[in-house]
Amino acid sequence: MFAIVDSLGATCSSSPIGPLLTGGAVAILAFGMATAREVFVRRRDSSRRQKLGLGAFEREMTANREASGNNLTLIAVEKRDLESGAAKALLNPLSRLESGAWPLARVDLPTALLEDEDLVSRLQIIDRNTNDINSLIASRETFRLQHLGQDDLLVDGLIKYASVLTHLLRDLQQRIDEAEREIAPYI
Repeated sequence: MFAIVDSLGATCSSSPIGPLLTGGAVAILAFGMATAREVFVRRRDSSRRQKLGLGAFEREMTANREASGNNLTLIAVEKRDLESGAAKALLNPLSRLESGAWPLARVDLPTALLEDEDLVSRLQIIDRNTNDINSLIASRETFRLQHLGQDDLLVDGLIKYASVLTHLLRDLQQRIDEAEREIAPYI
């Protein structure tokens, strides 16, 4: 069996406190190892959460860029039909954009990304613009359904909605393109 030597050079196993010191040393060593393991696991898990959250937001932005393109196509076709006098043409409802990943991702962003305040600010703007576009799409659909019997008002209103949505969707696509290139190193 191992013997611990105290400061006087005598072995602790022959004294009544020997087992107590041995037990204390083992307990402190075990606590230190458990703490070190917990710190390692916590850092590893935090890094995974950060990458998963930011990756989800990046996938959401990619999906929204594609949905924006589809909505722009629908708006262009609809605007062409409305301007040619086809007020009773089939009006396609626009797809809402995905949202919700940014509030989750921003809770645990990588430290290096937090230091880039400009990029974080632009990511927040993308999230806010996405929510604004979704509100405008919902408003457009309500307007469209409430004014189906009023051709002139419907056409004028939808053309105005088309103009605003076209501008906002193109701006969102541009912001997403820029942001995706910049957040790639953090994912």
